[in-house]
Amino acid sequence: MSDSTRRPLPPSLDPQTAYLVGVLRELKDRSGLSLTALAARTPYSRSSWDRYLRGLKLPPRQAVEMLARLAGEPSERLVALWELAEAQSSGRDAEPVPCMVAAENTTRQAPAEFAPDSDPSRRYVATDWIRLAVIVVAAVAAVAWALAEIVGPLPSTAPSAGPGPFKPVPLTVGCRGDQCLGREAGAMACDIDSSSYADLRIGLSHVELRVSRNCDAAWARLSYSSVGDRVRVEDRAGSAETATVINRGATDQYVVTRMLPAGSPVQLRACWEPRTGGRRCTAWGRATPIAGKFRPGGARSRAAGRSAPR
Repeated sequence: MSDSTRRPLPPSLDPQTAYLVGVLRELKDRSGLSLTALAARTPYSRSSWDRYLRGLKLPPRQAVEMLARLAGEPSERLVALWELAEAQSSGRDAEPVPCMVAAENTTRQAPAEFAPDSDPSRRYVATDWIRLAVIVVAAVAAVAWALAEIVGPLPSTAPSAGPGPFKPVPLTVGCRGDQCLGREAGAMACDIDSSSYADLRIGLSHVELRVSRNCDAAWARLSYSSVGDRVRVEDRAGSAETATVINRGATDQYVVTRMLPAGSPVQLRACWEPRTGGRRCTAWGRATPIAGKFRPGGARSRAAGRSAPR
């Protein structure tokens, strides 16, 4: 079974769960434990951990806490992420909250925080309301961003000042800008909102410049390659990250580089270096994504490849 942390997440995965899985993948890598080792140290089987880390099934809260301890990470943050993911994936955040007004006593009384016999269930209802409000705000923002990407900006009479700075998508990610240098897009949840800003097809081979607006980072992606081919992302200043197709199993999969900061896509491009020699590069990136190239999380297949020594 291939490494679960190398596979792109399912494109239908909700954002909160996708981010949780990305964090769990990084903790698993940090711990240095294989799936077999995780199964030996926890009550969960190797196949269960594989499903959890591929985003095919939401892990139990206990599994999240155990992985946090094995990686030396405080469990509180992971549990909070799990609660949000569980609420969204289970649909509880979309269920109507029962109206409590009709059942309440309408007579004037002291504030609840000072009442000695406050009903504990009301505190849980308040907590659910706060959680629901946070998720609804994030969902509305995500929908608004998606509509803006599809419809485009509204007409304006003001003169254009050229491409402005990236406006982050409302998702929580593991890094931004310079923090993403040399890191994997999937592990940082940067691939969730990624789009192609330049691409080039040579026969069946396809090389793309992928950019995450939320991470302010970019990487190159190659599909339908041959063993020994290399894919490279580079900026005009000379910084670059490279990955190599290392076996036949990777030739019909996405091979991706690690990330570079992406202050502006127009400063970046992706290149394909065939094993037979030569080099073919995309144009320098556009200021906006290529129409029809938005594929959250790299939907086709798992990433495969090995970063070249830096």
